[in-house]
Amino acid sequence: MVTRPGLVQSIKKYCTQFRRSRYVVDTIDGLWEMDLAQLNGIQSFNSGFKFLLFVIDCFSKYLWIQPIKDKTHTSVLYALKNVLSGYRKPTSIRSDLGKEFKNQYVRKYLSNQGINAYYSLNDTKCAIVERSIRSLKSILYRYFRHNQPYKYVNVIQDIVKGYNARPHRSLGGFSPIEVNKQNAGEVRLSAYLARHPKKREKKVVKKTKSKSRKKSFRYKINDLV
Repeated sequence: MVTRPGLVQSIKKYCTQFRRSRYVVDTIDGLWEMDLAQLNGIQSFNSGFKFLLFVIDCFSKYLWIQPIKDKTHTSVLYALKNVLSGYRKPTSIRSDLGKEFKNQYVRKYLSNQGINAYYSLNDTKCAIVERSIRSLKSILYRYFRHNQPYKYVNVIQDIVKGYNARPHRSLGGFSPIEVNKQNAGEVRLSAYLARHPKKREKKVVKKTKSKSRKKSFRYKINDLV
């Protein structure tokens, strides 16, 4: 069977890129996502740190970031323990299939913490944490343009604090740090109900009857009827 070059790839791309349903997280700390962001070429300015571990609560959009030097399970586990050393803990945490996350050491630690770990199997991976990576990279690059050399390890936590204090439209105007169990219902309303776009009202065009021409009178004066 002879196929046109690139046809299989085009079909595969078409079949995998389709609109997906939104996943709903019903409360704070119900689901977290984590991923690694790589900052190439500037580790010499940052004491050898080359990666950033991003962890985000999918409901409140609250973000944690920990710099790490490599992708080994040891480095990832150490950074993850720092994130979970606070007062918050998720019911579940999701990541991609990278070996830095899917290994016996990280799985065992999460299991001991009573956290359900599972992995994204599709190409879109973990959409919420990936969006936060894009946002934070954009903030970092703006910072680099005004503050050279490219050192961020001394300011990254201040940047994260600013991110968590910024109001989010998807949270109904709340900032991630303001979201708690008491106002979770209001945030849920803004996130999943109030944001639905209104359907456009169809304009009803009334059909007007065209004026019919008056028929000329058939009879003339003095005609017999």
